Formats: sequence, structure tokens, C-alpha cells
Amino acid sequence: PCVVPLRVATRDEEYSSGINTQFTYYDTPVIHFIEPACGPSTGYTQITVYGENFPVGYSNQVKCFFNGEIKTDATVMNYNELKCDSPALPTKPGSEEAAIETYNLTILVNDDDEAGPVQYFYYYKSPVISGISPIMGGVDGDTTVKISGSGFDQPGACNITARFATYHAKPVIVEDNFMIVKSPEANYTGSVVVQVSLNGQQFGDDITYNYRDQQNTFYYYKCPIVSGIHPDEGPSVGGNDITIYGIGFLEPFFALDKENNLKSALYDGKLQKEIFYRFVDLDDDAIVYSETQRISLEEDATTQKIVLKSPSIVQSTNYRGRNNIRTLIQLSYDGENFCNYENVLYTFFNLPNIIDISPKYAPLEAKDQKIEIKLDNLDCNGKDDCSKGIKCRFSSTKEDSNKVFVMEGQFVEKNKVICNAPNVNIPEEFNVEASING
Repeated sequence: PCVVPLRVATRDEEYSSGINTQFTYYDTPVIHFIEPACGPSTGYTQITVYGENFPVGYSNQVKCFFNGEIKTDATVMNYNELKCDSPALPTKPGSEEAAIETYNLTILVNDDDEAGPVQYFYYYKSPVISGISPIMGGVDGDTTVKISGSGFDQPGACNITARFATYHAKPVIVEDNFMIVKSPEANYTGSVVVQVSLNGQQFGDDITYNYRDQQNTFYYYKCPIVSGIHPDEGPSVGGNDITIYGIGFLEPFFALDKENNLKSALYDGKLQKEIFYRFVDLDDDAIVYSETQRISLEEDATTQKIVLKSPSIVQSTNYRGRNNIRTLIQLSYDGENFCNYENVLYTFFNLPNIIDISPKYAPLEAKDQKIEIKLDNLDCNGKDDCSKGIKCRFSSTKEDSNKVFVMEGQFVEKNKVICNAPNVNIPEEFNVEASING
């Protein structure tokens, strides 16, 4: 802009000083684009107009001009940027609802000089959220969340965004009545309000202020802390009970119990108290043995202990008959994002088969009668205590008998253990089984 003094003469050659009367010349402003280019029918979208030759220092002389008739105040930020708010749409006659339209946008200088070219600002109805699923995920984010509702996919939308508290996320799928989004990473645990915006700026209001409504609340949790595992090995055919010790296994569910009416979600089938787990290769966590498993946390689980059931891995494509497969157990509350633990090591071994026992007979009430059991596929493999976990089970072969004896065993050498025979006082035949993990 160029500022010159403006002098007024009442008689020839008698001009005013021009000190307090100045006139500014400016280059004609040019609009390049606006952002965002859309907003709700309620108005008050803060629009940034980008261009050139905007008159800096003269904001009071600049207006945004909508549809050639509506003016809103503008603030000139610099020569290339100014800001103004969109007006609200008028309601339709006889209705409280606004007619959705598209407005032309230019700028006015001096309330008279119009500058363009024309930009288009699109209006839409504010979307509504009716529910989200799942209602919780880890603080590391990346949980696939379905947000249900209406008005998500409208022609006027220009920047569809979901917000978890203050964390933004772009949806991967958008339909009018639902969207799929990956939860963003969070810095803390707890419940947050989920909101949706169609212009990335104006998000829907919370349903109830200072209250956690089930329809739009998402809970962030941290992975439980794991301190130990027992046993740390089991047969490849599965079926082994594994106890995991630690802290915080039920923490997300305890927290949700305290979140006002979210408590009802635990009892109406919308939230199952369960934990998912899987076994991944120690050296390559992309290799997963068996399918993802799940257990209910309703009964025996505590915040410091859960009991898992090892799966059979013999059908896994990566098993291939191998012995002593070392794996890590991963835990998850949603079956999608798993917690990694370096100290939860579990080894799958191939069960040895009994080839022979000697002797096959013993006198009644025999004391300290040793039985030598020969097996295949049994080795110490460098263990500190090779006899740890070795047991022999003697089960009566009589149909109406439930007599079972479990005796301690001892490792002798490769493919050989010894066990004490049970002390019985009547003639009876027993099946003999051996276990190397108790």
C-alpha cells in the first residue's frame, strides 16, 4: 500500500496541511483459496482466506462477503492471509431446520470494492454419534473403532475427522451412518469423549457435559505388568494350564465400573470381560503359532493372576514337527493390539512316548519299588535341574475304579527316567504315563 497526504483547498493555492488527512492506495487483493471450505449450518466456522495484496493494518475496512449480501468482520493477519467467520444459515420457513446451501465468498474493502475470484463455501448438517465399538483400547493407539451415528458422509463435508479428547484421527472408511477409524495414541489412561467433525475444526458437542455417556466415551488403558509365568513349557498338543502373574489384569474393567453409567455396559452384553492371548516366535513375532485364543475374566481371574490354556500348535504351518519351540505370550483386550513381554517365555515341546517299562510287575505293598521308563524324544537340553517336572501317573484300568497315583520321577539319562511304584494292597493293573512338566 502507498499512503499519501490528502489536502483540501477552500481557495486557490490555500491547501490544508494534510497531516491528519491521508489516503491509502493498495493493490487489488486476490484470493487463492480458503480453508476450511465447509462448515455446519450453525455458522461460526473460522475461515482462513489465502491470497495476496491484503491491506495490512486496515482490518476494520475489510469484510468477508457471502452470496453478495452477507458481510462478516475480517482480521488481516498479513499480506497473504486473513480470517473471518461464516454466517449461520437461515432456517426454512415453518421449520427450525436450516436449508443446506453453498455460499459464494469474496472479500470487500472499503465496504464497496469487491475482490475475488469467487470461492465456494459448503454447508452441512452437524453429524450425530449414537455409539462406538469397542469402547476401549490401549494408549499406544491403533485400535480399530467403529463410530455409529448419522450424517457422516454429506456432500458438503471437506475434512472428516474424529477426535478422542484432543487427539485427532482420520477415518479409513466413511459411510453416512458409520465410520471406521484407528484410535490415536494417548499420553494417559482414562475415559475420553469421542467427537466427529466434517471440517476438521468444529466438533459436535458432548452429549452430557461433565458426564461420561456410553454413546461417545472411549477408555484408554495401559498393558498389564507381567512378573512371571508357571509353567514355562508344555506339550505341542496343548491343553496345558498356564498361570500368568502380574499387576493390572482387570484394571480397565475396574476403571469402567467407576465411570458413571458406563458401568451398565459391563452387564448388557456390550462389553465382555475377557482377554485375548497368542504365542509368537521368540525370534520373529510375525510368526504366530495357532490362532488367537481368549479366556473369560468373569470367574477365576484376579488383578494379579490369570490362567490361560495353551493351544495345540501341531496344525500350525510353522510347526513342522520341531521340538522345543520357544515363544512369547502376548496379551490383548481387543484381539487386535497385543502387549509385548520379553519375560513371558513359553516353550512347546513334543511329548515323549513310552517305549518300555521295567519291571512290569511288583509285589503288593512293595516299598521303594523303582520302575525304569524308557521313552523317545527326551533329553535334558542343558537344564540346571533335569528332574524338575518329571512325574509318573498310574491309573487303574478297572472300569469302575478312579484310583490314580502321581509319583515323583527322576531323570537318569537321555530317554530314561525312573519312578517309584505306588504302594497297593490288592492285585490291580495300572496304565503308566509320564510327564516332563508336572
